[in-house]
Amino acid sequence: MIYLCDVLLEKMTESSQTIRKITADIDKEYKLQTGTGLFVFKHLIATKRIKLDMNKEIKLNERLENLVIDIKKERLGGDSIVNY
Repeated sequence: MIYLCDVLLEKMTESSQTIRKITADIDKEYKLQTGTGLFVFKHLIATKRIKLDMNKEIKLNERLENLVIDIKKERLGGDSIVNY
């Protein structure tokens, strides 16, 4: 699970695609059951590694920069925060 979290965080910082597209691509690329990437996305929100405006509806077809406020990429040596 930790590996998939890191993969999704990396893809999110490199892409301007929608959440739906990014998570579906991870499912296909790693031959995961459909919806696993979305599950990891929800896990990252719950563990506060992805910060969203929780007063807004989460629309998976929105572009990443319209949804995500911060992405916290935790590494062994420290934290790296990407702001949108």
